[in-house]
Amino acid sequence: MEAMNSGRVPSLGDTGLRGRAGSSSTYAPVLHISVAGSGDPNKDRALARLVAKEVQGSLPAPDAFGRSDNQKNRKRSTQLNRATDR
Repeated sequence: MEAMNSGRVPSLGDTGLRGRAGSSSTYAPVLHISVAGSGDPNKDRALARLVAKEVQGSLPAPDAFGRSDNQKNRKRSTQLNRATDR
């Protein structure tokens, strides 16, 4: 603390690091699905599994690294080029 107060070490406020600490991205799509239950627990469970499988298969995979559109396009281009070279 003494070094920070004397000006020898930059404080977090001076470097702007506070804003960067929370720069994570979150993948959280919102879907509104309405289904009426049949009253039969086995049928309802099967229907819930079917809906979950269909929804999971239709959503794009999240980009865990927060790539820009340019980086994503470059990756796709590289994958296509490698696929055609085979």
